[in-house]
Amino acid sequence: MMTLPNLFILGAPKCGTTSLYRWLADHPQIVGSPMKETAYFADPGSHIYRPDRNVRNGLAPLAALYAKADTAKLVRLEGTPSHIYSQTALAHIPDLPGAPKCLFVLREPAAQIRSLFIYFQNSWSFLPDDLSFDAYVDRLTNGDQDWTAGGNELLVNALENGRYVHWLRRWQARLGPDRMRVISFESLMGCPTDTLHAIADWIGATPEFYHAYTFPEENRSYHIRNARVKRLAVRLRAHLPHGPLYTFARATYRRLNTFAPARSDDAAAVHRLRAGFVAANQALSSEFGIRFSLGDPA
Repeated sequence: MMTLPNLFILGAPKCGTTSLYRWLADHPQIVGSPMKETAYFADPGSHIYRPDRNVRNGLAPLAALYAKADTAKLVRLEGTPSHIYSQTALAHIPDLPGAPKCLFVLREPAAQIRSLFIYFQNSWSFLPDDLSFDAYVDRLTNGDQDWTAGGNELLVNALENGRYVHWLRRWQARLGPDRMRVISFESLMGCPTDTLHAIADWIGATPEFYHAYTFPEENRSYHIRNARVKRLAVRLRAHLPHGPLYTFARATYRRLNTFAPARSDDAAAVHRLRAGFVAANQALSSEFGIRFSLGDPA
């Protein structure tokens, strides 16, 4: 029998999924894949799609990632957050052997879109360095059909993707209510012990592990100091294998060329976005019990 994931973190991007993945993978009864995001169920056309690393090649390459996993561990974890939007993921994951469970983390959509913008502008090269968040929101709300964001569908489809309830309905129809759990970014970051305790209990792992756990935070958003240094770092990153050298280089770069965005940055544009999500958020609250705070964007 192939050893396949039996727990998936399926979304949404920039909602704390990297921290959640780390916190779960640190549990002694859970093993993660060698990379957090295998992107194995990405749709063709997605910016993360890799033809040599996709379910179209069968399940054996995915199982190979867990082949050396400790068989005593109960849970095999995978975490590609953009799979929430993937038709390929929706078609395949619910029917995998072992009836895997799926976790969804959701963040107030306007704040999520801002975090997505900051991440891709400052960590990658999909957006111009001088594009303001306000101008980006204009492109979204005006329906600019000629704008491709360098082929990044998450940036182009941010408004549609932020209406989470439409995507969750599709997953619930395939998984049923017992095999999926939806949590909020606020509960994850505000009450991590209680949240991870409940998740561990749901997947059959020992909840008590999280009573003394320190919950290190991962993948925080940042702004860059020098755009040229960033572009050089993006080019070099592709050639560095993950390991101690990669970790050291990343930490050094972030210390020297990044700073945290101010909470007040882009508040007007965030409030402008929120009007478009009122109906979808109300449906999300009614159907899945998720309610968002509308404070200042973090």
